Amino acid sequence: MTRDDTGATRLPVGHSARRRNSRGWYLLIGVASAIVLSGAIFWGFREMRNGASRNETRQRFLELAVDLVCYSEQFGRLPCPVRRESVGRPTEVSSPNGAGRPLYSWRVEIVPFLMSWHGSWSRSHAWNDPVNAQLVELSSFYSYDADEPSDERTESFPDTNILAITGPGTAFGDDKEPRTAMADVPPGTILAVESRASGIPWAAPGDFDIRTMPRTINASDGKGISSRHVGGFHVMFADMQVWFLSDKLSYQTLEKFFTIEGAERHDREKLLGPFALHRAGGKAFGSRRKDEEREERGHP
Repeated sequence: MTRDDTGATRLPVGHSARRRNSRGWYLLIGVASAIVLSGAIFWGFREMRNGASRNETRQRFLELAVDLVCYSEQFGRLPCPVRRESVGRPTEVSSPNGAGRPLYSWRVEIVPFLMSWHGSWSRSHAWNDPVNAQLVELSSFYSYDADEPSDERTESFPDTNILAITGPGTAFGDDKEPRTAMADVPPGTILAVESRASGIPWAAPGDFDIRTMPRTINASDGKGISSRHVGGFHVMFADMQVWFLSDKLSYQTLEKFFTIEGAERHDREKLLGPFALHRAGGKAFGSRRKDEEREERGHP
């Protein structure tokens, strides 16, 4: 600083400009910091929601695994993919009458083993028969869309997001094969997978058949194996493990574990392990849940 002839203090030439430039930089840094912080908060909130959504889906698959084990222990086999009418009779449902008429899916067949429901339904009527209206209460177990407000849904039974792997040689088999007990299925066999847009009401007959299913993973239309969760999809194995697999995994590798023979021949840990983003369940989990289920139902 200098003094002029009157004795007043004068700033060096250019000092005011530098001070204005400094204020500009401080403002710019502040704005940039606020943008970065906002982005981090948004990213964290989105990840928290994604994590909660993945956990909810994983829990549904885990409970389903236990229910299938309990069903298999009681009946000595896995449920039929499609329950059919055994004798012909008139019906109010708009579908063919007579023996062999599809009634409902295995997803309905295991209803008595669901801990979360204590309603009633008729085994001798179709899934959409008025007598089975209470089944709608279970929609949230099988469907993403059931989480939406009811006035935004167009169907009483929203589409399922859990589909079994069926067809010749699979654990569920098809109509021409005898049912397999779950205990006899190799641990690495895939029983069920996630699908974002199945187009199948959850109680209706319909699953993935290895002969006709889309050979895709997380395709844009969501028709094949897919999910609404970022980065991957859930699968359930015969040993009650549920894995969230990366969508970088190829369909050709995954399908090796669709059949009993394939699961026996291939190493799950070697082929699928590197793509497992999260793992849960297993025999220990199943034992605890079965004990809880027996206690819930008043069985020793």
